[in-house]
Amino acid sequence: MAFATIRQHSIERVPETDRRLPSPSGQPLDPIENGPGPSQ
Repeated sequence: MAFATIRQHSIERVPETDRRLPSPSGQPLDPIENGPGPSQ
């Protein structure tokens, strides 16, 4: 049961976190949004 909860939270948090943070490779997942980084 604990695993299911952790997995659900991870999957739900992944999209939002990944979208704001750069991918592990070092490249932004959303070049369009992360392109103008200084804009933020």
